[in-house]
Amino acid sequence: MINRLRELIRNQKDVTIEEVVQLALVIDIPQDQLLDFINQLELSVNEKIQGILEYEDLSISEIAKRVSGIRDEDIAYEDMAERLKNENLSYIDAEEILAAAGYKLYITKERVEN
Repeated sequence: MINRLRELIRNQKDVTIEEVVQLALVIDIPQDQLLDFINQLELSVNEKIQGILEYEDLSISEIAKRVSGIRDEDIAYEDMAERLKNENLSYIDAEEILAAAGYKLYITKERVEN
């Protein structure tokens, strides 16, 4: 089934993560296979996180495992937490996810003062 999804995506010039998820739902791909597939795609961090968060029943540790596969050393911890926060996760949940994914907490002056 994943091969069918790959084939459908290849036939399009650009594909959004929403389109990938919709195609996967149509051809009934299991959730774990879809998440692995999304993680393998060469997509931006935002798109990958957005795809991962399509499944609200995932635990923080499961999301963290997925996020750890898309680590980008150029992205600051706070930026990643803010992106996750924007996906309707609390800031604390975002911090837990990133900590579990192996991100180092960079404490900025602004955070110390607050």
